[in-house]
Amino acid sequence: MPVRPVVLAVLLSFPLFAEQPVLPRAGETIDVSIVNCDVVVTDRQGHRVHGLTADDFEVREDGAPQAITNFAEYTAQSPQREKKNIVLVIDRFVDVRYRVEGNYKALKKMLHEVVAPGDSVLIATWNGYPTIALDATDDLGAIDATLDEIAADNTTKRFPYDFRTILDPMIVREGPGIGWHITGEEWLAQRLRADETRNEIAAVNSLINAMADDGGRKALILMTRNVAPVHDSDYYYTIDRSVSRWNGYYRASAFDTVKATAIARNVSVYMFPPGNEALSFGSFRMPGTLPVGPQLDRLAGMKDIAKATGGAYATGSDVAKAIPHMRDDISDYYSLAYKEPARNDNRVRNVSVTAKNRNYVVRTRREYLEKNDDTRMRDNVIASFVRAPSSSSLSIAANLGEPVKKARRRYSVPVSVKWPVTPLSQSVTLYIATAGADGAMSDITKRTVTLDPARAMTIKNGAAEYDFDLVADSGANRLSIGVYDEVTHDSGLTRVDLPRIR
Repeated sequence: MPVRPVVLAVLLSFPLFAEQPVLPRAGETIDVSIVNCDVVVTDRQGHRVHGLTADDFEVREDGAPQAITNFAEYTAQSPQREKKNIVLVIDRFVDVRYRVEGNYKALKKMLHEVVAPGDSVLIATWNGYPTIALDATDDLGAIDATLDEIAADNTTKRFPYDFRTILDPMIVREGPGIGWHITGEEWLAQRLRADETRNEIAAVNSLINAMADDGGRKALILMTRNVAPVHDSDYYYTIDRSVSRWNGYYRASAFDTVKATAIARNVSVYMFPPGNEALSFGSFRMPGTLPVGPQLDRLAGMKDIAKATGGAYATGSDVAKAIPHMRDDISDYYSLAYKEPARNDNRVRNVSVTAKNRNYVVRTRREYLEKNDDTRMRDNVIASFVRAPSSSSLSIAANLGEPVKKARRRYSVPVSVKWPVTPLSQSVTLYIATAGADGAMSDITKRTVTLDPARAMTIKNGAAEYDFDLVADSGANRLSIGVYDEVTHDSGLTRVDLPRIR
């Protein structure tokens, strides 16, 4: 995610943090992972196929056959249903009224047909920074009102960008008066747009991770143009930069982390970028201009995310036509799972689900990533910036002291963290991060120490207390801390608001 350097000065060599283990819907044991796949089946004409059993499917992981251990069919009419968890991320992007009204009308109709009491719909917007327009709710009236407000903004506000920014940004002059050349100012603007893209991708990853523990059917609707490849810029997502070697999952473009996070969380992604496809992605150019650089692969990248996660892609007026199919995906599907030994290795594995009847078309996620405890802890720290931490096996409390201004845009504040310990507790790991209102986030500071009453850390009445000084940028407004017990694997997470220092 975009990283604004934030110094975390930890006075004691002791790390805190932990996240509650992510439990698949079918359950798991300490040495077995359950891999869930939500599967949509149609015939060649696109009609839904019902009444199949586990014997009608073949599942392979990295080419190896897998035995289906859990199986269920869900339809809009069946008495059993799973909770629906839907997150919408919408750009504040101006478009023509007829297209906006058609798309939002279809979106509201779909939600009314899908959402029931106990379900969760969260709406976030992006206008250079993330905003939670509506926190998770099943209140259809509130959902309608929020979407109506965003739709009004998308048709009445002034066009926010210079026209050139909706064309290929990398174009060169071929002669006097032909095309545009890249000035130093324009180059800087492009870099700023790339930074904004990374910021939005960071927010999207946070929202995906916030759905991790919800279970049920999970879908992410991205009505955005910015979640697209950012070239010449590796994106070290939630990784401690003191590590010199990178896992392939970590050393990926910012864009690739959306797919990796979605497949790890079993979230289907529906890419519905607003606007006309040609204008949005530079699929045409002015006469005499020459596209330089790989911006034209945005469409392919977006379609790849949708396909890899079992979702769908549409843009322009086709969004309104695609949304009813998304409704069917969310309410009419098969859920199956297979068991694998827990490997805890952060490696992406190919998953193939096919119907034995080759006339059937099967759509599901194509990959599976089993995150280890460290990565899941980091993900939960990030997720806490957009959604309050859920209950966990450790109760964590953090108190702040009086802040002290250190420099023009930097301050220090004492932090005291408390959590319960047991006779089995021997060492813990602390994960600490800060985030600002603009979506920028610090690196995660991580340290692991042995619980030793003789050290500076206080242990009293079954609780440990750890103090450190946080040195942060004045733009930081939230602090997230997690504690992970390395022996018992218990964990907890807390989030506190930071003081405003000018």
